[in-house]
Amino acid sequence: MKLVRRLTPSLFLLCLAALWMAAPHARGAIDFKSRILPVFEKKCFDCHGAPREEGGEVKSPRAGLRLDSAKGILRGGEGGAVISPGSPDDSVLFQMVSQRSSHDDFMPKEGDGLGPLEKLYLKKWIAEGAVFDGWIGNEEGLGDASAAPSGSKAKDAGAPGEGAQVAMVPKKTPETTPVPAMKDPPRAMKGTPATVNFQREVLPFLKRSCVDCHRAPYEEGGRVKKPKAGLRFDAARAIIQGSGEGPVLVPGDPDESEMLARVSLPEDDDDFMPPDGDATPLSAAEKEVLKRWIAEGADFGGWVGNEEGLIERLPEAPTSSEPSAAELLAKQVKGASAQDLAAVTATGASITQVAVGNPLLRVEYITGESAVTDADVAKIGAIAGNVTELDLSETGVSDEGLAMLSGFDKLTYLDLHNTAITDVTIDHIQKLGYLEYLNLYGTSVSDASLPKIAKLRKLKAVYLWKTSVTEEGAGKLRQALRDAKISF
Repeated sequence: MKLVRRLTPSLFLLCLAALWMAAPHARGAIDFKSRILPVFEKKCFDCHGAPREEGGEVKSPRAGLRLDSAKGILRGGEGGAVISPGSPDDSVLFQMVSQRSSHDDFMPKEGDGLGPLEKLYLKKWIAEGAVFDGWIGNEEGLGDASAAPSGSKAKDAGAPGEGAQVAMVPKKTPETTPVPAMKDPPRAMKGTPATVNFQREVLPFLKRSCVDCHRAPYEEGGRVKKPKAGLRFDAARAIIQGSGEGPVLVPGDPDESEMLARVSLPEDDDDFMPPDGDATPLSAAEKEVLKRWIAEGADFGGWVGNEEGLIERLPEAPTSSEPSAAELLAKQVKGASAQDLAAVTATGASITQVAVGNPLLRVEYITGESAVTDADVAKIGAIAGNVTELDLSETGVSDEGLAMLSGFDKLTYLDLHNTAITDVTIDHIQKLGYLEYLNLYGTSVSDASLPKIAKLRKLKAVYLWKTSVTEEGAGKLRQALRDAKISF
């Protein structure tokens, strides 16, 4: 089952794990029962379990959210869905456990938060589709998972068309992952002496285990070899900057430093660094030294390294106050008719307004997605002029059924993850000039489609995990769409 999008306000999302998700190595599936369930049991069930009597009073799950069953996790809480399978960045659950502990939205409220490895596993599990591996859990008191939880905002809305009852939910806008600010200023910049001597104790094992794959571009055998994932460990400034996907080092906070998390994974894990056979892994003593060095402020002790080719990061541009694409497009359309809305709803589709009084709509299938056919999807064409967000992920739609996409000229959001589409569908998508979000995770799209996708200049986020796209192709797309987040 797939989720409706989140209904809570945007939350601060640390982007450290995003860099590692973009690494080009193979990834193995995360087993829910062994990797995720134990964390939920230990850190979440007490506040987000089935109602129970305690001290003569009934203790209900906080915010109406149940994490003790698959159905409860998929249904979400009073604010709406908390996970979006295939998209960790859009999953409120992942965002909240990724906050700093001092943040008001940090979870869990009581006890220890998730460690860096636990967060990495949670992110991977969501990215791979949030598969429960047959686990059901405690469904007592849940009832129908498709019903909106008590207090859900999805119940209270007016109609975009004549007499048609369509719920209102706020728009899910793809966001550029923010880079968390370092401590002001970190020792890495001040040069304050630290207990661990970087050049004597840390640099030697970085050179041995990391620098060969993560250094300035160089020529080998007539070809230029670039640093993997755009990450360099051959200069102090490069380590602090991380890559375009975000930092890997948070001076003073080893628990939030993916640089440490990745080398601390089990060696048989697909995300372990360095990859098997590439270099010698860090020893237990070296990992402890790295942890101490980060905790003490990540002081490079005057070491600069090779700054060849490094580009000084510019400050982020101020947030634009311009109206969103949906707000501008809304002025061009009228509300859809009740008859057309009813015809689309009859296929099992859920239709929601993107904002109160806005005639633009979001269409998605929340349950029974796999049973949705090309014939069902074709009926959405009746309201094509009103649809700005279309989620057909995990449905049975094919290239043939999506030939009508070019008629959806107001589309800003399109999710086709885990469908049978191929490069043929991209021929129709390339005509969607307002498209900002495109999810092709788990499809057969290849490098052949990337030049067409590159023409969509308004794109802010493109998801290409588990497709036939190559590392080289993804790199070229990043160059073409410099302002977009390309997840590969």
